[in-house]
Amino acid sequence: MAAKTCNGCMFKEGCIYNYLFETPPPPGAKRMKSYPSVPHPYVFTVPAEREKENCYVVEFVLVGKYALEKVEGLPQGKSSRQAQELVSQASSLPAMIRINGLGQAVAFYRMKGGVHRGLYELLSGWLCAGGRPYAGFSDLIEGITQSDMHTYRMAQFEAEQLLSWVKKFAKAFAPEQGQVVEEAGVGEGSP
Repeated sequence: MAAKTCNGCMFKEGCIYNYLFETPPPPGAKRMKSYPSVPHPYVFTVPAEREKENCYVVEFVLVGKYALEKVEGLPQGKSSRQAQELVSQASSLPAMIRINGLGQAVAFYRMKGGVHRGLYELLSGWLCAGGRPYAGFSDLIEGITQSDMHTYRMAQFEAEQLLSWVKKFAKAFAPEQGQVVEEAGVGEGSP
């Protein structure tokens, strides 16, 4: 008889079902380790070409894995202060996007440098990748200024979903107050 949950299954760690539908906290997470599961690492998007021969196309996009890889790849500074700056900016950007729009928010983050610039580049890397709203553009601002409103709305939705994960992972991997991180990183040299 099949089990009702993945607990106790010897294949749990490498199982795609467990990852998608009973999403465990990321390995090494300091703050999310006590949670039995975290939000699912995917979103559904509707591409610009929605209808094909009386069928609707919906894309299933794994954003959690990209966010985890990028947050782990952003050294979080030499102190908890720099890590907290990453957490703070990752938490602020989604609200800034909703209030000001994607274009103005990312232009501000691109201009600021440090942690802000790192988050801009993370978004640009996702939204300009193959199959994403601004595929084919080398830079997010270029994609925003040269595409239509439908593409902009799709990009804004995906940005908000991605940043939700970035915020969660930044919080999960931030060192405790006063703890020193060995690597230099995003925001280094910022006031």
